[in-house]
Amino acid sequence: MTMQAENFAHFERLVETEYSNFDDRVHSVATPFGIFVTHPGFPTRYDCNQLLRCRCRSSEVGAMLTDLQEKCRRAKLPFQKISGDDPETARVLDEALPREGWRSQRTLVMEFAGNPRLDPNPAVEIRVVDPSHPDLEGLMRENGRLEGAFAYHRAQWPRLGGEWLVGYLDGKPAGCTGWFLLNGIARYRWVGTREACQRHGVASSLIRSVQSLPSVRSADALTIFVGGWDVGENPVALRLYQKLGFRPVGFLWEWLKSTGTPSAHF
Repeated sequence: MTMQAENFAHFERLVETEYSNFDDRVHSVATPFGIFVTHPGFPTRYDCNQLLRCRCRSSEVGAMLTDLQEKCRRAKLPFQKISGDDPETARVLDEALPREGWRSQRTLVMEFAGNPRLDPNPAVEIRVVDPSHPDLEGLMRENGRLEGAFAYHRAQWPRLGGEWLVGYLDGKPAGCTGWFLLNGIARYRWVGTREACQRHGVASSLIRSVQSLPSVRSADALTIFVGGWDVGENPVALRLYQKLGFRPVGFLWEWLKSTGTPSAHF
């Protein structure tokens, strides 16, 4: 996917909402090639320990990798992670990193353009909840444990603000989402539906609920990210978001390399 140069500054504003999730100044340091973040409280999460906003020229790849390797070694990480949005850096890394054992994935960035074609389900009740609400935690448990990504994002709530929403069907929690504002851009945290409640308009109702909020409607843009995107993947999610008025605007690219045990994976 390509974009006109005049749209790139706006795209970077959208992508900044992703970086802001992890760029906690307490745990970040500037490098010549981007911002390196490492969160001691989440040492096994690759997204919490990475080089953000990576930019480098072809002649700088070796120096960038050496610098990153040393920082990851000091942090005792079993992986190295790089992410960015700069198209020229993407071309450079696409050429250099595969032969060094790195694996890539892309995150699709979508922006609300209006005219949603899916209506909310009036049977779905939407409630704003505290991030420690038991219904929200119940939706975010996996194999009896609180999902790691949710635990991390909840820890960033005092810094980023916003709201957490739970959708209820027949009085029971069926799905959830969250949102926050950053420099005039509104951003969904994620959207999830309990498996037994899928195909009942829960996700659509949650998304439409956020779209209708006055503070979101007055924002410069509303964006949603679809992670783990590669060519041909997530067609169902893409069609859903398009029906809800979103359009693809670009990709955030990521690179990951395992350097120890356990092996890192997206």
